[in-house]
Amino acid sequence: MQQSCRTSHITREILYEVNHVERKRLGIAQHSAIMLQSYAEAEVTKAQAIRGAINAWDRDQRNRVEEYNTKLIIALARMRVDRFAEAGAALLLLFAICFVLYVFLILTPTGTLAISLQFLLQRINTTLNHH
Repeated sequence: MQQSCRTSHITREILYEVNHVERKRLGIAQHSAIMLQSYAEAEVTKAQAIRGAINAWDRDQRNRVEEYNTKLIIALARMRVDRFAEAGAALLLLFAICFVLYVFLILTPTGTLAISLQFLLQRINTTLNHH
């Protein structure tokens, strides 16, 4: 239940950002229309006006996409942090096991591989039983 609440909150946040970007896009379209009108008043040729409008649109679209991607990355990072916060204890145990394996691989006594593996398994079981 708590996971779905957090997920729906993040989903609402993403939708809000998308709607905000869409409203800005509509403002950009109005701005482009004003630019075309000002070109007409300045007696700019039709080809120059179209080229200017396309350049303005491309620039604004690039900014819109970059802004959307930034908001999306931030929202996904927040989801990942929330998931880590919920499963933190389980993940810490997993990290501890990996750390223990790494340390034991370095500190194992010299000998045959079978003895080293048996030593590792015994130490891991001992460590897990204590936690």
